[in-house]
Amino acid sequence: MKINIRGSFAVVVTTAGLFASLSIPAGAATVKLDPILASDTQLSTTATVTSAGSTFDAPFFSAAYPIYASRTHNATVGAYGAGGSGAGQTAIMSNTADFAASDVPLTQANIDASSVAAGTKGTLASYVQVPVALGGVAIAFHNTAITTNKLYKANGFIVTSAILAKIYTGAITKWNDSAICAANVKWVVKNACALPNANITVVGRSDSSGTTYIFRDYLHTAQPSILTAAPSKSTFVTSTNGFVGGSGNQGVATDLENTNNSLGYVEYSYVLLNKSLDAASPDLVHGGRASSRRRAARRSRRAGPGSDRAAGSVRQTLRAHRTAAPPRRRTAGNPPGPAAPPPRCGSPACAA
Repeated sequence: MKINIRGSFAVVVTTAGLFASLSIPAGAATVKLDPILASDTQLSTTATVTSAGSTFDAPFFSAAYPIYASRTHNATVGAYGAGGSGAGQTAIMSNTADFAASDVPLTQANIDASSVAAGTKGTLASYVQVPVALGGVAIAFHNTAITTNKLYKANGFIVTSAILAKIYTGAITKWNDSAICAANVKWVVKNACALPNANITVVGRSDSSGTTYIFRDYLHTAQPSILTAAPSKSTFVTSTNGFVGGSGNQGVATDLENTNNSLGYVEYSYVLLNKSLDAASPDLVHGGRASSRRRAARRSRRAGPGSDRAAGSVRQTLRAHRTAAPPRRRTAGNPPGPAAPPPRCGSPACAA
């Protein structure tokens, strides 16, 4: 995720404050602070900072703001306006926020396409873009017939990039579709697939979303013949496809939580915060839902080019990651790591 900042004052207050807040735990007022960072965050006069944008990053800001405010008594940090990456970019271009968070870097093309007055929105040179946080996109689902089945505790629930692309293009509509059953070979008992014969309620973002861009970018990169459209922040939901649209990551998580047989994509912490949800896995998971939640993040760190590890995967924020891998993020200056070996898997899921 990146924050877009306009104005030198905002740069001093927000970038130093947010980065510094990462170095101490919440409530640790007695921790000795780095003298350089500490001096950078001490304001001699009062100031108010406003912000808006990505819901992907709202949990991070919710934790960071109180720490910064406790260290910088002259600063008033307004509540974060979590309206989505698109809303954040509009807010910063309109000068209605001191900084804005966007999962997709602001480009000159974004500025040119914006309806904000030219004299107000400026050019790309008017902004400073700073990476501040990492997060993972999880494939979240709510299906009690799956999660209460003893097979789930032993084997988890597996999806592949091809399955996801077909779900979000309407080609797969049932939980026991032959492709899903083939990916979940341990759910085939006595030549019968034990996955439920129920319709999948597909949930996506209804707003302009960086999380949607990350998910679209992954699917288009991994399965360009299925999801042919170029990555964008635009919604998957249309008036005819029957998909359910939620505003922000929390809106999608709430829709999933309230709808059995539903599947969607959210930043991983929203799976942890909504206890009726779980994250689908691209690999076998043992130990039930709690184990699945813990292992999804570890799997994302092991994922490499050519792998199909969608759950909990992370996306590079500074430029598009154009290999057949899950969305990834890294800060500026860090070169890509070596390619990971092919995934070890004996099921048909590897061929999807």
